[in-house]
Amino acid sequence: MATMLLAEINWTTFGITVALMLGVSAVFGVLILLTAKFFEVKKDARIERILALLPKANCGGCGHAGCEDFAKALTEGKAKIDDCRPSKKEARAEITDILLKSD
Repeated sequence: MATMLLAEINWTTFGITVALMLGVSAVFGVLILLTAKFFEVKKDARIERILALLPKANCGGCGHAGCEDFAKALTEGKAKIDDCRPSKKEARAEITDILLKSD
């Protein structure tokens, strides 16, 4: 029974259909890659460096929605390092250096 079904398939049409689908998939894949590259959002590298020095308590005591938001506010000049009370004095000094050197 399965042999009869396979015999009834037009293999030329099937091959053309598969080739067209692969071609369309390749075109859309390239378009997605180009779009992702063109619309890439650049992230400030200082944010990651500052975040590594923060206590990651996400306590909200600084008035921001977590440590990452606070680090972003620091790089934008919208917050002061002293707003993060749980951070250590040494970490605050390093964060200040990062902010001063990268401006």
